Amino acid sequence: MQTYGKIVAITRQALVNDGLGAFDRLPRMFAHAAVDLEASLRLA
Repeated sequence: MQTYGKIVAITRQALVNDGLGAFDRLPRMFAHAAVDLEASLRLA
């Protein structure tokens, strides 16, 4: 089994200026990407 991961740097200023809520959606987007990756690896 392989491990996948990336480090994402987020500054305090980026969080403060996030008027569109992009950083609120990131955890959900990462979770969906992980589920999709696991599904594609099982099919291969």
